[in-house]
Amino acid sequence: MLSQNKSIDSLKDGDQIILEDFEKSFSPILYDHSFKILPNRMPTNILDDEITGTSEVIKMDTVRGFRIQLITTEDYNQALKLKSYVNILDSLINIYVLFDAPNHKVRIGNFKTRSEANLYLSNLKSSGFNDAWIVQDRIIIERKIKK
Repeated sequence: MLSQNKSIDSLKDGDQIILEDFEKSFSPILYDHSFKILPNRMPTNILDDEITGTSEVIKMDTVRGFRIQLITTEDYNQALKLKSYVNILDSLINIYVLFDAPNHKVRIGNFKTRSEANLYLSNLKSSGFNDAWIVQDRIIIERKIKK
C-alpha cells in the first residue's frame, strides 16, 4: 500500500501502490514528448567483421510465410503457460502470443515455405501437439546486406 506521506517518486522495487494514487500523481506536462515516429520495420543491426574489415547490416523484414498455431484460447495465462512450455522444449524457435479479440493465439516459427512448416509440424505432433495446424502469417526474416 502507498502511505499518505510517501510519494510515487520515492517508491522502491516491491512496493505496492494503489492505481488511483498513481493516476493522481501523473502529470502530462512532465512527460517527454520528444520522440520520432519510426517506420513499421524492425531495427537494423550492424555487424563488423574484424578479420576481413567488412561490415554487414542485418535487416529484419516481414514477408508472407507460415507459422504453426498451437492453441486459440480466451485465457491469457493458459497461452503464456503454453509459450513457456514450448520454450523449454525448443528454445531456438520463435514463439508468439497474438491477441485477436477475444482470443489469444499461440503461434510458433517463421517458416518461408509450407514444406518447412510441415516438417516442423510432424515433429510437434510426435511430441503430443496433435491439434496444431499451419496458418499463413506475416513472418520475420533476417537479410544480411554487405556495406
